[in-house]
Amino acid sequence: MNKLIWGSLIGFMSGTIPKNEKFFEFPTWFSNRAFRQTGYLYRISDEIVILIN
Repeated sequence: MNKLIWGSLIGFMSGTIPKNEKFFEFPTWFSNRAFRQTGYLYRISDEIVILIN
């Protein structure tokens, strides 16, 4: 639940993920962004990197 809240909140504030968008379900418009998943690292844009425990 914390992952979903942090992902949605940070993404919404940065304008990368729409409000109420599930963080674990990556839509098609998100797939073309620079994205890399290494255990707990989510790079959702050129400036934003989310670290998840």
